[in-house]
Amino acid sequence: MKITFSALAIVAALGVAAQASAQSSDTSSIAIGVGAGTLGGGVSGSVALGRSLVVRAEGNFLSLNEGFNSTDVHYSGRLRFNTAAGFAELHPAGGPFFAAVGVVGGDRKTTVKGSPTSGTVQTFKINGVTYSISQIAQLNGSIDLGSSAPYVGVGFDNTFAHRGHWGLRIAAGVAAGGSPSVSLTATGPLASDPIVQSNLKAEQASLSHDVKDFRYYPVVEIGLSRRF
Repeated sequence: MKITFSALAIVAALGVAAQASAQSSDTSSIAIGVGAGTLGGGVSGSVALGRSLVVRAEGNFLSLNEGFNSTDVHYSGRLRFNTAAGFAELHPAGGPFFAAVGVVGGDRKTTVKGSPTSGTVQTFKINGVTYSISQIAQLNGSIDLGSSAPYVGVGFDNTFAHRGHWGLRIAAGVAAGGSPSVSLTATGPLASDPIVQSNLKAEQASLSHDVKDFRYYPVVEIGLSRRF
């Protein structure tokens, strides 16, 4: 499983802090885990700082292929997330339910390729203007959700709320970043034509509008942890 170096650094730092804490108490304040969700699959490290506060870091990787239509162009997209995240979780009365704040950072990009929406008529309609594939061969672009986004969420995690070694975690929240950054280019004999470039900018604006809600990215996960 591919994990960002920054995520591993955060998890390692938590381990060092936990070992220092364990020397003055016991090793029950440390946990490592694995999980999967809308950020992909990954690993985590947690330290309990008292009964009610848990500091947690995780690294995740996600690769997903998906298609969608925007105006008269069909886009095939490849989403690749390589993220690191850090959270502070408040467990009222030391129980399993918690509220969390944190940040999700790293590489959160989607690359897209545009093709005609019709399989029989091989034409593009860009900003209402029709081009054959002999004029415009393909549209290429990227959608960048930004390098970091604040996070808020709630969940259930009984890792430090009982005496056993194993814990179950279920969490849901949202990472709210800035508006996605969209770029769009064309290939083909007319790709550099000024009128095509003007229409391409309009198509890029349309695509930006279609993906604007992705600034609010849902973060849902389930995982298991091992307490030491």
